[in-house]
Amino acid sequence: MTRLRPELIAKHPDQEFVANLERLAEEIIRNIDHGKGCAELLEKVVDLTGLHSLDEEYFRSLHSHSSVQEFANMASLPRAKQINDLSREELEDIVRRAMDVTSLDAEYYMELFDKNVPMAGASNLIFHPPDQYTGSMEDYKPSPKDIVELATAEANVIRL
Repeated sequence: MTRLRPELIAKHPDQEFVANLERLAEEIIRNIDHGKGCAELLEKVVDLTGLHSLDEEYFRSLHSHSSVQEFANMASLPRAKQINDLSREELEDIVRRAMDVTSLDAEYYMELFDKNVPMAGASNLIFHPPDQYTGSMEDYKPSPKDIVELATAEANVIRL
């Protein structure tokens, strides 16, 4: 099995950072529940995490899809970057790590994979077959190599 370069491995934030995100999220939810503004708090969270998709609606519905602790752990993961010289073996290792749904890091590796292959939303192939798949869902058990093959297929390369 290929080892990922150290700069590609998800770095775990310190617990103080995670706890700070938890406190901010709880305060945002409290403000929303009491009809108070939370724009400054939202801005702080976005500045800390780099996640521009976090808005009042996200926190309003947070408890329906996650917990404050899960949010803080997920939001504290590093943001994935595009790397120009990834090997197929490294891509396969990234997919292998993304397939480990018990790992908090799986989200980071899914994002890393998506940013480094030509197919939009390629990490969805881990859980959902491509449109051209004709088998049953029970039979869809792709290997990391299969997913990399699909995501880097010539048909998915965008030509400018």
